[in-house]
Amino acid sequence: MDKSIFYLTINARRGERFTVNDGDGKKVGSSPSRFWPSLWNTFLGWLIAVPTSDELTIMDNVLLVESKLRFMDTKYRIVVNHQPVALLTSKNFRGSDLINVKNKRYALKKGLGDTHFTVLADAQTPVVTIQKQLGTADKYQLTISTDFGILTGIGLAIAILAGQGK
Repeated sequence: MDKSIFYLTINARRGERFTVNDGDGKKVGSSPSRFWPSLWNTFLGWLIAVPTSDELTIMDNVLLVESKLRFMDTKYRIVVNHQPVALLTSKNFRGSDLINVKNKRYALKKGLGDTHFTVLADAQTPVVTIQKQLGTADKYQLTISTDFGILTGIGLAIAILAGQGK
């Protein structure tokens, strides 16, 4: 199974909420910052999350990560080239996460201290791994199975980290 490595930076710099770099460090996409919704969701999103929408153009494709207005949970829809491909629902305080990609269910395994996340196709097969980079507050390394879909994996990483208040 071939894998690709990308780096996702949250609050990358002034005016950018997310920046995606390829394995060589070359910037391949970014999303503009949304100050007030981001601030609200950081502090009060656990109760009522304000909807946000992050659009990135990566490798000549459009990736859209949309959050929905929810009470006590988060729901994200990932759209690639105007086609919905994934849905992530996270139940706050209940510890259960549902990831549905093209009508197939995936599990989310969380590491200690929210520094490591793995999306599993089954109990043994990781399709997306999100690892916080040592020494940086907001930079994560993404390892994505190319069979799973690069943009779908990047979109899920953004949704997972945004859902964790990152």
